[in-house]
Amino acid sequence: MKVIRGLMAVGLSAALLVGCSSDGSSGKDKQGMLSLSVTDAPVAEATAVWVQFSGVELQSSSHGRQTFDFSEEPKQIDLLALEGGGSELLLDEVSLPAGNYQWVRLMVDTEPGVLDSYLVSATGEHELTIPSGDQTGLKLIRGFVVPAGGHADFTIDFDLRKSVVGDDEKGYKLRPTLRMVDNSEVGAVIGHVDIANLCGSEEGAAVYVFPGPDTSPVDININEEQGPLVVAPVRFNEEEGQYCYRAAFLTAGEYTLALTCQADQDDPEATDDIAFVEQQNVMVEAGAPPTQAHFPAE
Repeated sequence: MKVIRGLMAVGLSAALLVGCSSDGSSGKDKQGMLSLSVTDAPVAEATAVWVQFSGVELQSSSHGRQTFDFSEEPKQIDLLALEGGGSELLLDEVSLPAGNYQWVRLMVDTEPGVLDSYLVSATGEHELTIPSGDQTGLKLIRGFVVPAGGHADFTIDFDLRKSVVGDDEKGYKLRPTLRMVDNSEVGAVIGHVDIANLCGSEEGAAVYVFPGPDTSPVDININEEQGPLVVAPVRFNEEEGQYCYRAAFLTAGEYTLALTCQADQDDPEATDDIAFVEQQNVMVEAGAPPTQAHFPAE
């Protein structure tokens, strides 16, 4: 029996494009444009993670529910292929009323016996079920504003490292924890890691990102409130000839980075005593080039 555990984040990048001015009114005839993309979704030991999207719903305070249904031509996307900042559109500049919105729902297909949403590993193809996903979708309750004649740009992010659980015998479930950030307020952290001296092997190497400076690092446990905001795996970059990581969609502010060589032993459903070999504080700036933080610190 083999448990597949993810090692990175998956993000749903929602870019709400609405003109050029900053007028925040929500008049009846005011319209905006909506683009919705999918980005970054690697999972350890899996070679593909396919999720089939059949629509998107948004709840407007003034205009009711806005539905974009593409169930007749659903979009099946291999999230694993988008690792490293790639993206694929779900909605491309569709017209949307300006104003306040209360939530976003992503409709997914998980019909039993049908490979619509599924995971591929060395042992074959395995159905990926989402509890209540095909009835209620993946819903994020978080208010936001599409300004009339303005520009709003958001990212919906959920971490498969915390969300994919199961094994070949019992099957695999996706229980995503969603968060939404304003892209005008976020930045990223990148760096290289001396794997030979710090870990000895790439397997299990990852950088855990925690909010605030001098935060004591802990493992992932979906049953606990504490835990990393983002987990960035360490990968070999052939162009640079060294091991690197990238943590994106971080709201501007201070963070604690902690390097572990045992991320492959971190069970998201249990408390694990994994070791962190080094940690450091970083400052992330919105709209700026990624902050660089290397291990060991320079």
